[in-house]
Amino acid sequence: MRIRLLAAAAASCALGACAPIFAQTTLDVTHLLDYGLDVAAEIDATLGVPRSALYAEGANLGGDHIGGAGGYGFAWSLSAQFRVLNSLTRYDPVTYESQLRAFSDQFHDNYWVDSQRGYSAVYHADDRYYDDNAHIAVALAEAYEITGDPTYLHRARLTYQFLLQGEAPGYPGSSYWRVGDDSFLDSAAVLQGARAGAMLYRATGNAGYLNDALQRYEWAANTTQLSDGTFMEKLFLTGPQAGTIGNYPLVNFTAMGIEANLQFYDVTGDPQYLAEAQRIGRTAASKYFSSTNGSINDEGFWAYELVDAFADLYERDGRSLWLARLLTGLNWLHDNKEDPEGHYGKFWGREGPQEGTLSEWWLNDQAPVARAYLHTALLQVEPISGQNGADFNGDGAVDGADFAVWQRGFGMIAQTDGANGDANGDGRVNAADLALWQAALGTSSGSGLGIPTPEPSAAALAAVGLIAIAYRAQGAAAARRRRA
Repeated sequence: MRIRLLAAAAASCALGACAPIFAQTTLDVTHLLDYGLDVAAEIDATLGVPRSALYAEGANLGGDHIGGAGGYGFAWSLSAQFRVLNSLTRYDPVTYESQLRAFSDQFHDNYWVDSQRGYSAVYHADDRYYDDNAHIAVALAEAYEITGDPTYLHRARLTYQFLLQGEAPGYPGSSYWRVGDDSFLDSAAVLQGARAGAMLYRATGNAGYLNDALQRYEWAANTTQLSDGTFMEKLFLTGPQAGTIGNYPLVNFTAMGIEANLQFYDVTGDPQYLAEAQRIGRTAASKYFSSTNGSINDEGFWAYELVDAFADLYERDGRSLWLARLLTGLNWLHDNKEDPEGHYGKFWGREGPQEGTLSEWWLNDQAPVARAYLHTALLQVEPISGQNGADFNGDGAVDGADFAVWQRGFGMIAQTDGANGDANGDGRVNAADLALWQAALGTSSGSGLGIPTPEPSAAALAAVGLIAIAYRAQGAAAARRRRA
């Protein structure tokens, strides 16, 4: 009881005349820019096709280009590199905008199938996948947002029209995976397509895009989404598994679900979409990150979608959980998975640290790394740590009610969100979270404003002393219980 009284006294001081006394901490992302620029430069140097703006699928230590078709990469890999070039153009348009446009032009000239519409997976061929085209539509719509160049918007709209052709009869909002394959319906094509549709609605104001996007998402939510918010890969239509969903809730599908909801939130202002993105994100924060070292567990060509999603979540709600997870995972990736030549393998977390030099490397492994570093480094808000994350009860204000939440949750571990007082996203409710609450006291969620740190008053110092005593007393009591 005395612990609660001491903490209550401290809270009373904090809510009265005492000013916040903890300096606001920051989560620094600036070093990720250098990481991203280094990987992007290595992609250009080793995977760029001579006398072309396009890229090879792979390369080896002998200097040869390998894989792909005709010396060029597959569309899926190139869609990831498209988003790398988008990030580079966002960072430095003078240097990179012409490179982005040249890449898009040559990609369109050599992969677009005029007679049937849609991008082929293979250079100068007709092998079209709906999920590939959904990725490309997102990259094109993003390029338009960054540059304002109407060519990207035109191509995004053409690509989206092709996506709509993939809907299966009797399954409104669904999509096949590949032209000519009617064995299953694909969550990636649906969810990434929903994201693209919402982006096109924002770009054009055409309500048809939003209606299509919402219908696509509704199909996925009703068909392949699990109760924890993640999405299974597919609905089988034929074979022994017909009528069932399978096989795995992959990280990229989860990320696409987050991104689709964020797009819906942006264009409608309806908070239910942000809440759903956060719900899915909380599951992802515990499911797809290592509990021992914080690495992102999965293949990079899937995992980078989650990096995009967490960075974009952070831009919307400022909760440090998302950025803290990213920083831990991306720093681990750089420190443990980059080989001596600056290349990365397939897995970002699994299979342990990289040992020795890779003999060959692939665009679909390098581009996701570059995009992840760059997209996180180029967040459109100043990095904040817990300012909005300290709004534990989600009422839009950081105030005494949030202190009460922290007080009740003090000592808890294995947290996946801030509902019990974990402001910094480290999974624990402790003194660090109180510091962030103190720094944010009096702000509103989404304000994006920090609080200047005044000189601590005597009363404020006394409050901190009371809190410290409370910590020590509670810790000692817990220790006695463990020894008993």
